[in-house]
Amino acid sequence: KIGANGAVTDVHGMDKKAQGYSSSTRYLILVNKSHHEVNVYKGSKGSWAIFRRGMPCTIGKSSTPTPSGSYRLDHKSSRAFGYKDFKASTVFYTTRISAGNYFHSILYKLGCRNPYTHSPKDATLGKNRSNSCIRLPLADAKFIWDNMARGTRVVVY
Repeated sequence: KIGANGAVTDVHGMDKKAQGYSSSTRYLILVNKSHHEVNVYKGSKGSWAIFRRGMPCTIGKSSTPTPSGSYRLDHKSSRAFGYKDFKASTVFYTTRISAGNYFHSILYKLGCRNPYTHSPKDATLGKNRSNSCIRLPLADAKFIWDNMARGTRVVVY
């Protein structure tokens, strides 16, 4: 939704919700599961400003749901395969939210070494389809991997 000033407005109330949280870094990430959306904020409690808005995501299916809660990022890997969410696929730019739950790219063929030269195996976004991880477009997964420090608070709701 575009406001009168030409800026994108807070359609799902995420900007307002962010204000009640703190983070040990200057960033905060909110994941709105019902709207399959991820927003990144910069600032501090009570004065968070949108840094990156409206990243589409895929979350866990009903049998392996993405858990709600407040977490802190703690581990990164440039490429992964073999875990439950991608046992027959390769994913890129994995950033751990909690044990067994990561932000990562959409799925690529098992063994893929370069996502920039290969087509995705499963580029589905906006659905409940993963095994609890939060899948993002490659560029958005890389953005989180590149810019979010260990300890950044992630609120999944």
